[in-house]
Amino acid sequence: MTDLGSPVELLKTQLVELNQAIEAENKDLHDWIIHCLSIDYLSINAEGYLLFHQAHHPLASSNTSVRLHRHIASVRIGRWVTDDEIVYFKNGDKRDFSIGNLGVTTRAEKTRQDFLGKDIPERRLFDPPCEELEEMVWQMPVSKVSEYYGVSGRAVKKRCVKLGIDTPPRGYWTMLEHGYTHDGALEELERRKKIKEKR
Repeated sequence: MTDLGSPVELLKTQLVELNQAIEAENKDLHDWIIHCLSIDYLSINAEGYLLFHQAHHPLASSNTSVRLHRHIASVRIGRWVTDDEIVYFKNGDKRDFSIGNLGVTTRAEKTRQDFLGKDIPERRLFDPPCEELEEMVWQMPVSKVSEYYGVSGRAVKKRCVKLGIDTPPRGYWTMLEHGYTHDGALEELERRKKIKEKR
């Protein structure tokens, strides 16, 4: 498994919040995921699965990574899934953690189902709700948004243009890293743009 993000250990308090969000079965889980992606507690591996790192977690691999969907499924069924069990997304969407979309089965049974033509995931169209996409592009850089949805950065930008969503100007995230607030970053970038135009 190749982890594309830097391994930041998930705090125990964050894990408690995650479990509460799973049990609540509401928007809290989505909000938790977005927040943890933005602060690097979650990363995305080469296969498109969301991961967190916690060395002593029962489902942790040798590199301390835990696949988020396996943890969520375990909390819902009330026990840790075993090495012989797989957790799969019934509709093929690796960002849909709704209770009806996560299936738990053995590897042998899943192979049999796929061979018989059942539960074969369909490719998801990139059509997030306008409000969701707008929230995402203002909470993290387009590169992270594209990783989250499993599409290219260009696809994210094209979708924003199509939906009329304003995105942060070039340099916005760098300004935030240098201590500017949201409004301060926008004002400073606008000031610099005007100075550049005068030259």
